[in-house]
Amino acid sequence: RVEDDIRHQNILLVWSKRRLIITNILIMGIVSVIMSLVMPKWYSSQAIILSSSAGRFNLMSAFTSIPLNEFGFSPVNEDISSFISILQSHNVKEHMVRHFDLVDRYSSRDIEYAMKELDSNTELRVTDEGALAISILDREPLVAQKMVQELLKQLDLINRRLSREQGKYNRQFLEERLDQTKVDLSKAEEELKLFQQQTGVVDILAQVTAQLEAYGQLHSQELQAYTELYSQRAQTEVQLNTVKATLTPDNPTIRHYEVLYSEQDKQLKVLGERLDAELENLLLGSDAKGVNIGNENKSKDGLWLSMSSFPDLGMRSARLIRDVEVQGRLLEIMVPQYEQARMEESKNIPTLQIIDEP
Repeated sequence: RVEDDIRHQNILLVWSKRRLIITNILIMGIVSVIMSLVMPKWYSSQAIILSSSAGRFNLMSAFTSIPLNEFGFSPVNEDISSFISILQSHNVKEHMVRHFDLVDRYSSRDIEYAMKELDSNTELRVTDEGALAISILDREPLVAQKMVQELLKQLDLINRRLSREQGKYNRQFLEERLDQTKVDLSKAEEELKLFQQQTGVVDILAQVTAQLEAYGQLHSQELQAYTELYSQRAQTEVQLNTVKATLTPDNPTIRHYEVLYSEQDKQLKVLGERLDAELENLLLGSDAKGVNIGNENKSKDGLWLSMSSFPDLGMRSARLIRDVEVQGRLLEIMVPQYEQARMEESKNIPTLQIIDEP
């Protein structure tokens, strides 16, 4: 009953103030209509773009199944991240201010204030599909459209220039690395040839395989893994030096390649130590078998060696053969990469695809 009395009093109070309430509603409605008619209209122009390098190989694609977010890496496409960095750069904003005379248009104090106003009127958004949406607000729809078109033009020009510079740095590094690989391969071949002439040992691994075939097959598999890992580390080194020359030091891509290179280097050392240890076990641990087999078969073909008598010889032979194989593999990998880098440096094609025109 008390609640009913309170509700009844509230209704009477509202009814007694009905003229004031109706007057306020009418005044606010009239003011809102007047403000909507007086205030200038703003128009938005939007374009949606993708990178034109969607079909190009990217080292990050090899790690799509790895949760890169847990390691501090961004899942956003690297090209889209570069696009955003270019569009937010001081040079692009200053060009837009001067090209469209935004100091006068925005009634700003100077260029810096006009750039801040432009930044507040510009929106860069990455869609769920990985595209980049670029929007600009202006009081004239045609000007907004032209501003977005000019942004796209500047983005393509700057990205082409950066791509050519990146191709140049990549080509220069590959050229130096290729020349060094040729020198290293020639040196390894000469050392192996001299060793074979002096010792008469042509291929210590083949001779060990003839005595212990199963063990030799296992060693060959690990040697192949060592060679592949060595070539992968060389590719990572190329990528790391390229991004260091083209990106800022705090870019997540540089951190990614540094971590990748460090892990590959660690694994390479572990494999190398394992190969050396297995060779030592094979050469030093096969005394009884090696002597007997050698004595039994030496008269037949003259190719058997007493492994326990020549541990240093076997180790030197294996390392020399391994050096020749590694340098040869590197040369096979770097020649096509060098030719591709030369083409990347010289090409001048659009670097972005416009899905929706402004």
